[in-house]
Amino acid sequence: SASTLPLDFEKITVLNDSEISIVEASIAREVSPSDTALQAYLAVGRPRLSQIFNGLHKSGILSVRKKGRTRLFRISDQAKAHFTDVHMEA
Repeated sequence: SASTLPLDFEKITVLNDSEISIVEASIAREVSPSDTALQAYLAVGRPRLSQIFNGLHKSGILSVRKKGRTRLFRISDQAKAHFTDVHMEA
């Protein structure tokens, strides 16, 4: 089952470009640190990508589930609701 931590509203306001790219990808599909397309796009290796994913998970922005040895990340329901609300106000 997916695990999600409480949403850190402050973190959402200070996301960098790499984090925003990952969040956008995670809205569309499940993503993992082994995602070669994301690695290429962000020009980072798997260890760095894993660090970014973990940071976003700790902030409650991504939820994670394990599938075998792979960890799959997706936008958390609370972060999706937050981003949807923000876009609705625009």
